[in-house]
Amino acid sequence: MSEHDPWGTWQTVTVSGLQLRYGERGDGVPVIFIHGGGATDARTWGPQLDPFAERHHVICYSQRYHYPNTAVAGYPGLNDTQAHAGDLLGIIQALGLPPAHLVTTSYGGNIALLLALRHPEVVRSLALSEPGLLHWLIDLPPDGPALYAAWVRDATAIREVALTGNPERTARAFADVVMAPGAFEKLPPPAQARMRDNAPLLSVPFVPTVDTELFSPVMAHSIQTPTLLLTGERSPRMFLMVADELSRALPQVDRVEIASASHLLHGMNPGDYNTAVLAWLARH
Repeated sequence: MSEHDPWGTWQTVTVSGLQLRYGERGDGVPVIFIHGGGATDARTWGPQLDPFAERHHVICYSQRYHYPNTAVAGYPGLNDTQAHAGDLLGIIQALGLPPAHLVTTSYGGNIALLLALRHPEVVRSLALSEPGLLHWLIDLPPDGPALYAAWVRDATAIREVALTGNPERTARAFADVVMAPGAFEKLPPPAQARMRDNAPLLSVPFVPTVDTELFSPVMAHSIQTPTLLLTGERSPRMFLMVADELSRALPQVDRVEIASASHLLHGMNPGDYNTAVLAWLARH
């Protein structure tokens, strides 16, 4: 086991015709950690594993093609939220889990919300850090459309860097956009390593247009699952605008701001993040 891999030995579950790697520890009500899209994987939850496993049965998996899963040519379904929600449902069913708390960051929140919408019977609660529902910006005047257009331009630019095959430059470009310019240099070495490991995935267009039909504010309003929505004090405005809209749409939602953190809340301020989420889970 290295500092870059909190599990050492991964377990394997087969869902949707794919072998997905996961780790688990602890006992009690299950908590499933769902990482974001792009240049990350299950290792991002290292600071959460021990504190949460003291009270819960922790399951932490890497999404299709993300480290240490096997890559497939073209990465089919990589940015398809419906495919990811199917993978998550398959994991819950294959492991025979009771209704679980879903703890997510960024695009992982899109996956969890879609699963809660379609299969509420398997979801006990949601703890979402800045879900990546950026297509919602299109309908949030006055600044939302311009912010969305800028996001599309930035995503396209990141993909162009990824296509050059330079993981370091790709990881830096990604961190500049989703956190803040120069953020990569401030990340601890394990976080930088994760981004480099998964950088090739950013060569696939990652503005998930399918989400527009799959999940909207109207759909969010029908979700009765208790939800904790977390944001960072220093997060990009596009994520905060989406979080504000989501908090208006969800019927049962609590808000928490994590101090001194940008989009990677659980990694930038794990102490405050763990305290807030564990306290909230204890009530649900």
